[in-house]
Amino acid sequence: MICSFFGHRTIEKTEALVEATEREIKKAIEAGCRTFYIGGFGGFDAMCYEIVTRLKEEKYGLNIQRVYCVPQERYLRKKSRYFDPEEYEDIIYLTLSF
Repeated sequence: MICSFFGHRTIEKTEALVEATEREIKKAIEAGCRTFYIGGFGGFDAMCYEIVTRLKEEKYGLNIQRVYCVPQERYLRKKSRYFDPEEYEDIIYLTLSF
């Protein structure tokens, strides 16, 4: 099972938003999800990455995979403030039809 997050570049990161998002991520984990696709160019993506990473560290023994999604390889050549390849378990390239 795969869960994906692709959100807005700018968000109003409130405690309520973080709590609601974390609740949904926990539901996905409880349902068996261990792979999380995360975009890399916005506040929502960064927030989801932070939550998944914290849960990955807290839930010892769960093999949670954080997968960075990018539309084309050329985007990886640009330095992004949201992307460090060492922080993800995998990278995938999405097709244009996606």
